[in-house]
Amino acid sequence: MVSIKNKKYLSLILGFLFLLVASVIVYRVVFIYNTSLNILIQNNSNLSLKELSVYCNSTKLNTTHILESGKCVDLKLNLPTDFVEGNLLLSYEENGLQKDFILCGYIEHGCYKKIKIVYTTDNEFQIE
Repeated sequence: MVSIKNKKYLSLILGFLFLLVASVIVYRVVFIYNTSLNILIQNNSNLSLKELSVYCNSTKLNTTHILESGKCVDLKLNLPTDFVEGNLLLSYEENGLQKDFILCGYIEHGCYKKIKIVYTTDNEFQIE
């Protein structure tokens, strides 16, 4: 016969195991299978940015044709399903010149977040 004290310990152990298994499942769903990334781009300059594109390891994820002065765009990007690690690059045209800005030099699968970028009045990008 199992004593009441042993039942309490057994209940605690089973509860702990349940929480451990639930945590592993949530981790896998949220971090491992997540392939989306949110990027908010705010244009505070007096210039329009044309052909604004986001690349992941040389694969184009999105193109916004024109981002007017004073406007912002909120992009929800889906990374390639075979993505493991790499970089994110923002390409744009300013005054007829093609330019690039490294959003993230290194990013791993599952480590996604929301990135806010401001194009300042000094015509430079800043990550906030």
